[in-house]
Order: sequence, then structure tokens, then C-alpha cells
Amino acid sequence: GVAYTAIQGIDMITTLNPDVILVDIGLKGTTTGIDMLKSMNVNKPVIYITANSDEQTVGQAMATKPHAFITKPFKDKDVIIAIELAVQRHAIHTLSSHPTPLDELVFLRNGSKYDRIRLNDIHYLQAQGSYTTFFTSKNNYLLSKNLSYFEKQLRNSFVRIHKSFIVNTNKIDSISSTMIFIGQQSLPIGRSFRASIKDTLKRYS
Repeated sequence: GVAYTAIQGIDMITTLNPDVILVDIGLKGTTTGIDMLKSMNVNKPVIYITANSDEQTVGQAMATKPHAFITKPFKDKDVIIAIELAVQRHAIHTLSSHPTPLDELVFLRNGSKYDRIRLNDIHYLQAQGSYTTFFTSKNNYLLSKNLSYFEKQLRNSFVRIHKSFIVNTNKIDSISSTMIFIGQQSLPIGRSFRASIKDTLKRYS
């Protein structure tokens, strides 16, 4: 939907609950797009659209922690790139929140599109060098952060079991002294992680 004033924007965001919010700083009326967002508590990817690149405007906008900017005039390609960047940054920010509720929704890239998933739908994470793959029941998602980064950020039921794996304990079907089984997937338990895993699992027994 399209809103032309801050009042319309607030009403539309509240009613439609959009996946991504594009805000023109120069809204009609006395309230700017920046002031509109300051008055709201939104947990969505936010993109500012502006014709002004002066230091004061940029500083005011940055204070609201947007995920991307688009400067007028712009092309369709600029919008697509900004949306992809905003969604990706928002996903990383959500995953790094403390604590992160397991019903929190995040967008993870799947080819040319982004899928909306809940953190508790993630079965396990696997290290891929400086990247990390997220495994769910439907798809796999590659994020440009290493496994140690997500080990620090993901709390709740996520636990590291190996130098290459983090698992969601809610998804564990069975466990042996050396392996954890999630569905048809068997994951090794690193020797140095066995004691801490045993202590972690005791909290759920």
C-alpha cells in the first residue's frame, strides 16, 4: 500500500503488518518519515527514500537504525538491491538479539527470493568455512557469517555439539554417546563438547 502522510503511514503499517517498510523522509504534512518511525516500535526491514543527502538529514535518519537507503532519483534495480540488503541486515540483526524468542520470524535468502521462517523451525547449523548453512525441514540457507558468530548470538535451545555443528535441542529425536539424530540426519558430537551437551540436555529432562 501507499501512504502520503505520517498518519496514513502509521495506520497502514499497523493494519497491514508489511514484511518490508519503505519510508519517504519527505512525507506530506509537518511530520517527516523519520519522526513517524521514531513514534513507532517496528521490527521490520526499514528503507528510507530521500532526495536529501545532507549530513543533518542522514544523521537523523541513521539514529532510527534503518537497514538501507534509496536516494532520488532511483531505478527499479536500486529498489530491488535495497530491499535485498535491508532484509539480509534485518535477519542478521534479529538473529543477534538477546535473547531471541524461538517464535521470532526472520527472512533468509533462498535463491532469488527470501523465505520467512521461525527460529524454532531451524533444525541445525553447519559451518561452511566463513559461511554457515541453516537447515530446516524445507530448505537450506547460506548466511555470510561463521558458525562461531551464531554460537554467540543464538541462545535458548541452540547448543554447539561439534566444531562444525550447532543444533536446536527441540528438534533432537535421539542421542547416543557420539551422535545426535534429527530426523534422518545423524550429526557427530565432538569429544570436547560431550560434557557440556550432557549438562545442557539435563535441563530438558
